[in-house]
Amino acid sequence: MTGLKDILSDLRTSSGAEQLRFVVFLCLIFSLPFDIIYSSVLFITFLLCVLVDLRFEKFRAIPKQVWIFQLLYFLAAAGYFYSLNRHEASFLLERQLSMLLLPLFIPLAFKLNQKRINAALQTITLASILALLYLFAFQIQMIHFELKLPLFSTLFSGAFFNHEFSRPLKIHAGYLSLYVSLSVVFLVYVFNLSQSNKWRLLYAVCIGFLFMGLFFLASRNILIASLVILLFLYPMFGTKKKSKYLVYALMGLFVSFIIIRSVPYLWDRFSKEMVSDMKSMQQSGSAAYYSAEPRVDRWMGGLTLAKQSPLIGYGTGDEKDMLRTEYMRRQLYISYLESFNAHNQYLSYLLKNGLLGLFVFFAAFYYYFKLAIKRNDFMYAAFLMLLMIGFYTENILDANKGIFFFSIFNTIMGYNAIAAEKEEEKLEQLQTGG
Repeated sequence: MTGLKDILSDLRTSSGAEQLRFVVFLCLIFSLPFDIIYSSVLFITFLLCVLVDLRFEKFRAIPKQVWIFQLLYFLAAAGYFYSLNRHEASFLLERQLSMLLLPLFIPLAFKLNQKRINAALQTITLASILALLYLFAFQIQMIHFELKLPLFSTLFSGAFFNHEFSRPLKIHAGYLSLYVSLSVVFLVYVFNLSQSNKWRLLYAVCIGFLFMGLFFLASRNILIASLVILLFLYPMFGTKKKSKYLVYALMGLFVSFIIIRSVPYLWDRFSKEMVSDMKSMQQSGSAAYYSAEPRVDRWMGGLTLAKQSPLIGYGTGDEKDMLRTEYMRRQLYISYLESFNAHNQYLSYLLKNGLLGLFVFFAAFYYYFKLAIKRNDFMYAAFLMLLMIGFYTENILDANKGIFFFSIFNTIMGYNAIAAEKEEEKLEQLQTGG
């Protein structure tokens, strides 16, 4: 794992301007769990820092594959031209600008290497830990000092989980869960690489604390994704002492089950609510008037719409408008009033860009996964897996917090894999005298 000394040593070998740009970039990553205004200001600051010192020769640093990392933005831009709601389409394209600009500006800003990738992962881990510390402190202060209620029984009552837990930071629980999950995976990875018992103890404590945060955030999909990555994906990437690791992983799974089973709110959320979310109101024979209808009903409505315009969809800005008409037809009144989107990234692309757009979407992620697997890059593969599972219940690439997360980490990890591949090719040519 890259330590602070290694990061500082790496920075000293760079110019002052490059050091500044990388520090601003790390600040942008650090801001992700907090108010979106910080991320927006730091994103603009980062772009300005690059533009101030821009020289023509720097453009050679941009990989020729840059367009693949911008592909999803181009897909959204194509959908703008046949959208009926171009105002909404323009708003989404503005939000997704980082998907267009970061793949261009990052290679102009600084040279990527594994130390800097690790620094970025350490930064999101530190930010996640501090965000959770703030949230727990906020809940404890409110319960114990303001409400004067019994701390533990109130904290675990169910009133302070999920969105209520993340509300003080004004962030959706699902997006904060993404950052926390990536941090957990990273710490498990460095825990297994570390030879120092002192550091391993610190990592273990941090992993336990982050997992506690995941339970309070109660994002079912992200918690499941974390367990899938740690139980199945990690052992595939050449983990030393696989049998020992699997024993610890299964013990962790057992402890997770005990925790979920012991907290009534979590047990309901991961059993009854999960089943009801996948069960149509027609099957249950009841209508929802006080809570959102099951996701499956909204998905069925979205699929009905997709069948009516299967090839190119309805355009980038029309997803919610089209869904609202279907919600009303199906008597999904809460979904209609709240103007819910598809809550499924795959269905969202199918509605916006049709089968052609969905094919482009999968082709892009196939390329990213191919890079990760070819380089045996577990963290990149884990990041992509986390997104692919998260896409199942959220439109991650339609929200600022998800867009920045994808744009930053997909670009730096993907570009680092491309750069490493080029270095290997050069070395082979030198060895063969080519």
